[in-house]
Amino acid sequence: MSRLILHTDIPTLKPTDKLATAALLIQEAKLGGLPILKQDKLIGTLLESDLELLTDAGEKNLHRSISSFPLYTPITLINDHPYHAIKQFGKVQHDFLPVVDKAMNYHGVVLRDEVMQEFFDDFYFSDDTSLLEVEVPRVQFKMSDMIRLLEQNETTVLSISAHPSTHDEEAQRITMCVQTRDPFHLQRTLERYGYFITYNSNPSDDFENDLAQKAKAFMRYLEM
Repeated sequence: MSRLILHTDIPTLKPTDKLATAALLIQEAKLGGLPILKQDKLIGTLLESDLELLTDAGEKNLHRSISSFPLYTPITLINDHPYHAIKQFGKVQHDFLPVVDKAMNYHGVVLRDEVMQEFFDDFYFSDDTSLLEVEVPRVQFKMSDMIRLLEQNETTVLSISAHPSTHDEEAQRITMCVQTRDPFHLQRTLERYGYFITYNSNPSDDFENDLAQKAKAFMRYLEM
């Protein structure tokens, strides 16, 4: 793992461990679960939610061994890129991902908080930057035109990404991390050129009131 911190000191479980013992280790680790290894190979993960179900079904279940519990194919991490880790974390509720090779040999775990911090560092989030989200059409939109407009307004684009809109199939969300002297003035400039700003991390009171008015107007439109 070259970009993410690999933790090799996190406790692991064995199939022969009692569920009661596993519950104590999981509680102490505070990660929502722990990996299960057999001869240094990852064979599953045991989660707090699994143990809660067993406890609800009766305390005697905790005297069983882990091997008596049905194990599912765990979500793992092979690629060390933070974006891949974020994608994998999106599939789980717990705060760790086991790191394995293609043969499922276990190497350690990466932690959700540290992966997110790496992501924020990549996007240069800091006190002197602003995060803007703009909703634009999926077609007939030129990214170069918007970047040119930003640069003409003394704005440096540090990072940019595009995602489909969650409520409009014909739209997409452009998220930008920028350095600019006046984020609110930049927002107004973009709006004058027809760009709809859906988020500004450094808004003024006017911006927040403006968004509230737009939201009310949109709700009235839906009620028509």
